Amino acid sequence: MSKKSMLLAALSVCWLAAPASAQPLDRRTFYTFKTPVEMPGATLPPGKYLFRFVNPDSSSGVIQVLSDADKKVWGTFFTIPTQRPDLPDKPEIRFMETPAGTPRAIKTMWYIGERTGREVLYPREQALRLAKATKEPVLTTRTASAASTETKTEDMSRVSPAGQDTAVAENTAQNAPSGVAEPGETAPQSYSIPPQQMASASQPSQTVGTGGRQARTRLPRTASNLPLIGLIGFSLLGAGVGLLALGKARA
Repeated sequence: MSKKSMLLAALSVCWLAAPASAQPLDRRTFYTFKTPVEMPGATLPPGKYLFRFVNPDSSSGVIQVLSDADKKVWGTFFTIPTQRPDLPDKPEIRFMETPAGTPRAIKTMWYIGERTGREVLYPREQALRLAKATKEPVLTTRTASAASTETKTEDMSRVSPAGQDTAVAENTAQNAPSGVAEPGETAPQSYSIPPQQMASASQPSQTVGTGGRQARTRLPRTASNLPLIGLIGFSLLGAGVGLLALGKARA
């Protein structure tokens, strides 16, 4: 390999490794709420929270929510994919139109630069209340449930304000997201989450997703080859610079 080719290869490897490593594997994102916010199984007081995927390498779509101040886990809940025609330029949460004076309820979540977002699945008891309050269908299950851990997503439906169920299609059309948007901030990969909080995100084994796959109770191995790729790139870069210097010294 020529000196120039070695330098080009090194620069290419470094360029590929750098931006990829900047993307959090679990899509960890900060949201700051100035008013109370309702999510499945809990109401968040005003404050800053971290939202992250429990299993970033699966399609289960389980989200964990922690407070930024003390890393308290406020809960985990299931989501399903939903599509939009445009690419969001920042992370965002969309809220249902709740009555004045009541907490805003999370409807969908979107990560920066991705058309595929997540629609939040509410326990049926909570979904029935929200549907009546917002005058719109809410994603839930036909099976009675009062907590996020009781939801069984193989039996999903959208419940109307009148309590009627509608089947949920596996592939949703690309529609512009509805509801009031709250922008978020992508958290750095280096953001520290206590190991016990990571472990607490594991859900009991339940059927998740429209494909009937099983949620895992163990967190996946999130290590990647990016550090090794970066090391190889910088090694090649150093070797190339050394060869260039040697060539100039001999000239």
